[in-house]
Amino acid sequence: MNSTTQVVAPNKYAVLHSRLLDGPQWLAGLLRYTSPAGIDDSETSYVLAKIHEYADEAAEDEAVRPIAELLRSELLQQFDDWRHHVTRLQYQSYLRSDGWERTRIKVLERANYICEACGERRATQVHHVTYDDRRGEELLWNLKAVCAECHEKITAREKARGK
Repeated sequence: MNSTTQVVAPNKYAVLHSRLLDGPQWLAGLLRYTSPAGIDDSETSYVLAKIHEYADEAAEDEAVRPIAELLRSELLQQFDDWRHHVTRLQYQSYLRSDGWERTRIKVLERANYICEACGERRATQVHHVTYDDRRGEELLWNLKAVCAECHEKITAREKARGK
């Protein structure tokens, strides 16, 4: 071999490198075959295990473990964002259903269309006090008739508290 020839060593961190580049697409592919209605607890456990496995395989040696942990963290965050998005879509769909409309009318009539938060304005919306009930099976005491202004304030307070 002459002095101008270089030997190119294989990339020692090829798996980490490819996973850092392909991680979001890999996760999207994993989630592509899930139901639009979301996933249950066993499917969630499966996806979480696959994310951990994917990140663990990227950490081929101790030197790259911190970077692989960043990959794991990013994939877990993307999965959480995806679950939140799916849940939000399901909830919005439910709020357009006939069942919700019937429940909503019952709550508004119970309050004589007066806001149960301020007691002053006309109630036009219904707020879930907690989200413990299953959709379509809400207990009426767990729902409040509210005006749009109070609903915005209640929702803002709940978001600030991380609910």
